[in-house]
Amino acid sequence: MLIVHKATLNVSRAAVSPKIIEDYFIQLQNSTVGVPLGNIVNYDESNLADDPGKKKVLAKRGVKYPERVMNHTKSSTSLMLAASADGRLLPCYVVYKAAHLYNTWTTNGPPNCRYNRTSSGWFDGKIFEDWVETVALPYFNNKTGKKNLIGDNLSSHLSLDIIKKSKEQDVHFVFLPPNSTHLTQPLDVAFFRPMKNAWRDILFTWKKSEGRVLPTIPKNVFPKLLKKMLEKMEPNIKQNILAGFMKTGISPLNKEKVLNRLPGNHTIHEFSTEEKEAIDESVMSLLKEMRYGSQSTKTTNKKKQINVIPGKSVEGSDFIETDISSAYAVSNIEPNQQSKKIERGLNTTTNKNPTNTEKENLITQVTNLNTKGKVAQEQLKITKITILHNQSLVQVES
Repeated sequence: MLIVHKATLNVSRAAVSPKIIEDYFIQLQNSTVGVPLGNIVNYDESNLADDPGKKKVLAKRGVKYPERVMNHTKSSTSLMLAASADGRLLPCYVVYKAAHLYNTWTTNGPPNCRYNRTSSGWFDGKIFEDWVETVALPYFNNKTGKKNLIGDNLSSHLSLDIIKKSKEQDVHFVFLPPNSTHLTQPLDVAFFRPMKNAWRDILFTWKKSEGRVLPTIPKNVFPKLLKKMLEKMEPNIKQNILAGFMKTGISPLNKEKVLNRLPGNHTIHEFSTEEKEAIDESVMSLLKEMRYGSQSTKTTNKKKQINVIPGKSVEGSDFIETDISSAYAVSNIEPNQQSKKIERGLNTTTNKNPTNTEKENLITQVTNLNTKGKVAQEQLKITKITILHNQSLVQVES
């Protein structure tokens, strides 16, 4: 009997359907037609953690929990990596989590590697713009014809200035479908895993020697370890990059490479006639619904604070009728009618002669309510702009 370990997949990633992939490849074909392999670059952000991970060890029989004495933390250092479809790896871009950058953090690293820092340790709009200007665009300087930068559609990676600068060199951004990097991102599919394995080996060796007593990786040591990692990967770097572009169907262009990795696309077709008859159609429909979800969307009501008497228990029905009636009444009263209604209400209260201050306070409250309503109506007029998968930003710039 063959035992296969299952992999946990997020619901958002599992929702990537064959229809989404089909539409993506239609746009991708239009964007990459006539573009040389050296002009197609995939970029992606990753990190290198300060944890060498688990290792298999030899232990005495009966030991349930063998331990390895080694310092490690949950910290990590961010990297931006990019590779071309002809198998070339672009210079690395390192982002430290720090307020300032020091010269010792940038020495003894890989050739042409660039370094920066942010308060969060992750890439933001300015850092991504600097990466495009200092790594991507210089790579394309000696390239002729149309160029494509393929990556995920993150709002933190986009700005109008970088779009204009890229357009001047005929560089176009090509976006992947949301939540599909495990299927369509070449670096994510075939490069990052061997990179992380090589990093764990380098980190494990360092922590056994000179880093044994250090609580974490010093930033002045990180560039040296990064260089050793790339040197360890050097024999297979080009092979891994080419495998990533092939498995994601980008080079050569082949949508079946991705569609065949979706369970709903090939499961039925690979069954024999007898097996197909044994599987009820309702079972397959249920499995597809469990993976891709139903088309209906649920709307959640905005929560609001309720006023209750201290010590008294309440239930939902105590507030439903009150909320509906009050909301309906406020929405159907005109501004001038509200003022008149308040004045009539004042005349019916126990205070037969309300002061002008009381009237002004109540009228001011209604006026503020009307003002907020008008602002909300104006906000509803804002039009949402949707960028299609793989659509160039130059096409939607206007």
